[in-house]
Amino acid sequence: MAQRKQKIKRYRYVGNVRQSIWRRIGRLLLFLLLGAALFGLGWMVASKGVDAITRFWYDGLAVTDQTEQDEPEVTPEKSESQSEPEEETVAASEEARADLTQPKQGDTSGEFAQIALSSLNSEDTLRVALQSAKLAGADRALLTVKDERGYIYYSSGIALAQTAGAVRSGADLEMFVRVCAEENIIPCVRIYVFRDPLAVYADRTMAVCYRQEGVTWLDNYQDQGGQPWLNPYNVAARQYAVDIARELMQSGIQEIVFAGVQFPEGYSLDNCYFGEAVATISRTDCLAECVSMLQDAVGDGTAWFEYSAVQAFQPDAYVVGEKGVQSLGADRLLLTVSSFWSSEGQLILPECDSSAMQSWVEQARENGCRYFALDYSALLADPVTAESWKTTAADAGFTFFKQS
Repeated sequence: MAQRKQKIKRYRYVGNVRQSIWRRIGRLLLFLLLGAALFGLGWMVASKGVDAITRFWYDGLAVTDQTEQDEPEVTPEKSESQSEPEEETVAASEEARADLTQPKQGDTSGEFAQIALSSLNSEDTLRVALQSAKLAGADRALLTVKDERGYIYYSSGIALAQTAGAVRSGADLEMFVRVCAEENIIPCVRIYVFRDPLAVYADRTMAVCYRQEGVTWLDNYQDQGGQPWLNPYNVAARQYAVDIARELMQSGIQEIVFAGVQFPEGYSLDNCYFGEAVATISRTDCLAECVSMLQDAVGDGTAWFEYSAVQAFQPDAYVVGEKGVQSLGADRLLLTVSSFWSSEGQLILPECDSSAMQSWVEQARENGCRYFALDYSALLADPVTAESWKTTAADAGFTFFKQS
């Protein structure tokens, strides 16, 4: 029996597997491209439709509604008798706004506002700071230009300041004075006088000494940040403060607050040596001479002398003289009330003694003081305590205040 021929199946891609794979990949890519093209065509059609609807809404309905809202309401003309009261009301409101934005300035009362040095980075930032101070009721802008570390924050031309490396930045005092004038606010600056370690290192003859001449005294151990102080008895130390005051007045500053017109505070005060003048001039008389020199340096301007309330009401004879700050002959005294933290981490706000304050004011007036200012900004964490200090001070005769 003859065998049937076996049918042979033939496959097109047998032996050409690589060509088969590439054909499949090509079909897949072609499918993806066609899909992307269809998607893009649909997106273009849809987006044009959305844009058309949007334009129809805003250019048609929305604009029509806005036009109807903005169309002025037609009212009959007012007679002269009807328009006059309105003009008076407008004038009164403008006058009221002027009273708020233009604080009263005077020699007998006022408000200080602290201005940060960073506000002098540009005229715009300074103007904003001054306007904020005015809105808070201030008529004096107070800028610290020499701090308790001895650094000076304007371009001082004093030789000692440059030798000591005290000039840290060039705050534009001319701009400060000019913008203050434009904003109707008095430009004031604060300088620390005898608390100045930098000047000491530039000229050690001006320093408070340790037991004897030639050895510099520090207010703490050196490894704990102890710093030297200028000697209030020293003529050169006094002259340095006088030169700074005159330089500031020449730049157009109108008022200077002198802080640190005192003897040093710190450890080992019994070992301080101030020179032979101590034998003939008391501490009170020494500081009174310094106050007189600084007031003369200000000339036609205004000099304030700043002390803490503790130094005023609980005076340390070693620091502020035997008779207290009220006996130094300052024309204007500024007292700063400070809060402090207890060992248990609680904020302690000092209480105000009205009788002690009244007595102190009377003594200061007997020694030539005419004006008193109170800085109670450290008490603002407790509005009740802050208001108590301000009210008591006002009753005692304080007419200048600082709350910022």
